[in-house]
Amino acid sequence: MKLHVIFGQRVCDYEGQHAPEVLDCWDEFSRDENPDGWSKALQQALERTRGDRPEFSSVVAVDVTFDGRKVYRLLNETPVIEAKVD
Repeated sequence: MKLHVIFGQRVCDYEGQHAPEVLDCWDEFSRDENPDGWSKALQQALERTRGDRPEFSSVVAVDVTFDGRKVYRLLNETPVIEAKVD
């Protein structure tokens, strides 16, 4: 499975003031079905780095690939916690 993530770094008064933020996230199917929507979301994020008082110093799109079956199991299986009661 693949996620397309737009990260932004807020303008900081000092280094490390703000952690990077996820501004938007789309799965591969949503992006394939609506590529114009993804482009618009990225452009909107980039607009936040412009102007006299930009909100973000930088924005980047990152593709994250992972095993979707493992996430499915996390979402749908009940974890078993072993414990002993005295």
